[in-house]
Amino acid sequence: AANAYRQTQLGAPGFGFLQAMDHQSFIDAQYWGVHAEVNLETPIGDITFIPAYRETDSYSDFYGPAFNNAVFDEHYEQYSAELRLAGSAGMVDYIVGGFYFNEDVAGNNEFNQEFVLPIQSFVGGTESWAGFGQLTFNVTDQFRITGGLRYTEDQKFIDGNITNFITFCGPNSPPPVTPPASFGVGCQLDGALPRYPSFLQPQDALDWLIANGWVDAGSTLNQLPPFYPVLSQVAGDPAGTVRGRILRSVSAPTDSGTFDKLTWRVGVEYDVTPDNLLYATVETGYRAGGFQLAEAYTNYDPETITAYTLGSKNRFLNDRLQVNLEAFWWDYRDQQINFFTVSPDGVLVSVAQNVGASRIRGFDADVIAQPFRGTTLNAKVQYLDTQYQGLIFRTAPPHNNFNCPFTVNGTLNDGVTPVMEFDCSGNPALFSPKWSINFGAEQVVPLGGDFEAVLSARTAYQTQQWGNFNYLDFQSIPGYWRSDAQIEVRNEEMGWSIAGFVNNIEDHRQVAFPQASPIGFAVVRRNAPRTYGIRLSADF
Repeated sequence: AANAYRQTQLGAPGFGFLQAMDHQSFIDAQYWGVHAEVNLETPIGDITFIPAYRETDSYSDFYGPAFNNAVFDEHYEQYSAELRLAGSAGMVDYIVGGFYFNEDVAGNNEFNQEFVLPIQSFVGGTESWAGFGQLTFNVTDQFRITGGLRYTEDQKFIDGNITNFITFCGPNSPPPVTPPASFGVGCQLDGALPRYPSFLQPQDALDWLIANGWVDAGSTLNQLPPFYPVLSQVAGDPAGTVRGRILRSVSAPTDSGTFDKLTWRVGVEYDVTPDNLLYATVETGYRAGGFQLAEAYTNYDPETITAYTLGSKNRFLNDRLQVNLEAFWWDYRDQQINFFTVSPDGVLVSVAQNVGASRIRGFDADVIAQPFRGTTLNAKVQYLDTQYQGLIFRTAPPHNNFNCPFTVNGTLNDGVTPVMEFDCSGNPALFSPKWSINFGAEQVVPLGGDFEAVLSARTAYQTQQWGNFNYLDFQSIPGYWRSDAQIEVRNEEMGWSIAGFVNNIEDHRQVAFPQASPIGFAVVRRNAPRTYGIRLSADF
């Protein structure tokens, strides 16, 4: 299917974000893998060995507002192995082991924005290994102290090429502009500027421009300077009229490096009674940095976290009531965030960058009760207080749609376009409602023999939350309720069931993901509407 699509669709003009889409997006992917688990009992403890291999070939096409379409042609190959020993010696329980991971990635992608055509090809990889150990000291039958260490080393590399074809409206004077500014100066006319089809090779894109009369027949990829005059095809324009320019921008990011970190964990547990546990932990975490296809922003640093937890797990009334409580405080450092910025030569790039710190704190209360035979009630309440403490974005017009204070810090390579730094510190984390409330109920009704009916319902409420880092008004997601219900008839002895369900009973299509596109579109994806159906299942 992917090969047929390449031959029949790539290079076929006519699908653009200013025109109706004329094909369906799709994913054509093959995933396969193998894994095993080997367990061996020895006098010093249980040895566990877990090897795994996975491979993916993925070809996909997607589109949306502000995009013509994007094509991904990527291959992933990875294998991993974990070996650990778990045992006890006197008052000490121990776990010690190692982990190895290797991944290679190759990709050929394009992100067609109709007047901008970035084409990427790259190879990259990660080789990671870690050694870890944890000791639990059973000080008494009720009191335990746990300590753990993990050392991780990640070696990464990337080697790629990005060719951007960027269409400007206008000859040389006044200075040419790109969409959307170009739409108001005559370049919205049919035949004024080429609207790129999708290509995965730069030479194919140039061949199309030549074949369709947009640039001179003698143009080559090595042409200097890298601006191609765009010959007008607007009815009434004199032959040879130049309506614009095409900039061919090339970057070849290549980088590699090693990241490593020693992380630790300390915890205590105390059994107040056989049914009541108190616990507290302090632990650190690490996420490796990496490399990306953005020449001016090739690398980014690791992020780290320190997490504090205090909690209690309890059973009451002969296990008919469970109450779990937990308070937590997380401190992130050098948090990695993806956003659109611009390179010094003015090319729009999507990058991962370290943007500072964030604080997440709150508590959970989780209750499960069985007041009657066959009746289960549950409720969960979570409170979140989140704040970014160093959220800085560097960008330039026309991609400066952030609702945060800014300062001007230099210009791009053109010496005119200002570089703007937006400080969004103090804002809450994304998709982090201050309050989340969940209620659920299930009733099992015997029907005779091995048959029973199960009636279940659940509802949840979340307060207002933010859905994107621009913090624009439309990216604020108002608070909402969502409820689901189901009636199921099952025979556990025979291993089958039939259920009727309805999800999103309120039929409220709240915002699931809001996005401010780089060229000014406000894009909102909503959740599914009220959905109902029948579900059949069987064991065999």
